[in-house]
Amino acid sequence: MTFYRIQNARGEGPFYPGITRKWIDESIDRPKAPIQEQMRLLRDRKEGVFYCYACETIDDLRFWFSETEYKKLKKLGYFAYRVDAELVARFDQQCLIKTEKKLKKISVPFQLY
Repeated sequence: MTFYRIQNARGEGPFYPGITRKWIDESIDRPKAPIQEQMRLLRDRKEGVFYCYACETIDDLRFWFSETEYKKLKKLGYFAYRVDAELVARFDQQCLIKTEKKLKKISVPFQLY
């Protein structure tokens, strides 16, 4: 299944301590995935399987990242990518996905805005 996400060259997303505050617009209301559900899903992780968050549609990715935020993210080395992976769970306009290949090896860049 194809998903869309923002990541750097190492396949890391931008919601990371010390990075998030450099680009996020706190005035935008974003839903949060239920923490307990996330922990339950991640409890049984297997060695060599990579988990991350992504969106099912480009419009959903635009919901999470405004054009202004995306411009800031690009300056920090984060870009929009398309990735084929397996769906683990759906949350509000985002999904938990997994793949046995490193994200940086299977991600294809695309123009978000």
